[in-house]
Amino acid sequence: MVPFCKSRRDSSEHSSSSAIRKGSSITMWFRLFSRRPTKAQLDFNKLDNWANFPLPSNQKHLLKHLNEQEFVKFGAQQIMQLKQ
Repeated sequence: MVPFCKSRRDSSEHSSSSAIRKGSSITMWFRLFSRRPTKAQLDFNKLDNWANFPLPSNQKHLLKHLNEQEFVKFGAQQIMQLKQ
């Protein structure tokens, strides 16, 4: 299974992306929800979609390590390494 991250958050998928995925093992997934909750509804655990990252059943235990904060930290570390 290969996860496919849409670039337009949780909105509709581009037709070209859909055509590539059709008949393959690529699973559609999005990182962030486009609609933010109100202050009254604010729950930082529900701002991203990492809990639904498509992993094989024998790797589901890894979901607890996937979150937006760690993703941003990882990206920043990669950029810093490239600058060195």
